[in-house]
Amino acid sequence: MNRPFVALALGLGAGAALTTALRAVRPAPVSLSALHRRVQPGRAALTPAGRPQAAGRHGWADRLARTGLGGRLAERFGDDLFVAEVTLPELVVQIVVATVVGFVTGAAVIGAFVAAGVGVAPALVAGASLLLAAAGTATAIGTLRRRAAATRAQFRDGVSQYLTLCSSVMAGGRSAEWAVRYGASSGQGRAFVTIDAALASAPAMGRTTWEALASVAEEWKVGELADLAAAIERATTLGGDAAEAAGVIAQSMRARSLDLVERAADRANVKMLGPTYLFLAGFGLFLAFPLLDELSRSL
Repeated sequence: MNRPFVALALGLGAGAALTTALRAVRPAPVSLSALHRRVQPGRAALTPAGRPQAAGRHGWADRLARTGLGGRLAERFGDDLFVAEVTLPELVVQIVVATVVGFVTGAAVIGAFVAAGVGVAPALVAGASLLLAAAGTATAIGTLRRRAAATRAQFRDGVSQYLTLCSSVMAGGRSAEWAVRYGASSGQGRAFVTIDAALASAPAMGRTTWEALASVAEEWKVGELADLAAAIERATTLGGDAAEAAGVIAQSMRARSLDLVERAADRANVKMLGPTYLFLAGFGLFLAFPLLDELSRSL
């Protein structure tokens, strides 16, 4: 591969990357959806309530979050941003920092080989840097997804405790609506706070108790909470008993949580098999080394 061809390839790649970056950061034309987001921000808010952002901090990230690229990020990771309580500018900062660190790390590693006298092709330098930059981007996004998954698991655990409390209160003779409101105000954690806020704001928004519970269930993708809302609706409108249904739902959710814990424990045991076998093999080789050494000398 001659040098002019390599220079031409690098030039075309750099030009395409620069063009793509400029098109990505260029403000998108104002659309109806963008106007709707300005009037009513989506779940991936720029600055969430209760956590005001300092003035002038990460201003470039705010501007980038309002571009077409920021809109695509909000559309793709909006649910994870909402659950993990991460703003869109914060995600932009994390992605940019991780990408730059990966690119610089790749360039530094290749530079160390060059300084040591190892011949490295320019294409390898660019490829390694871009590969590590992509790995940095994937790491930032993976961190967000893991944080959101952990928060969802904690929320489901809180909902399980909430359902158990509601079923216990209903079994004591209280009405379904009184039980769900009492249970939401009695516990701690994000699940209880979210449910309590939805129930407290329901009258002002013209919602019923079961509609408020159903909205939280849809927002957090918790089907058991939607089942509880349906049971309360039947008990209120048709005069049924929601205590038995709430108990069944709570028991089902506890069984599912126990199953998930057992599966996680099984996966942890499987992951430990490899290190355990390696340790035993090394220990056996250490014990057998004198015997093998003596046999090799006698032969």
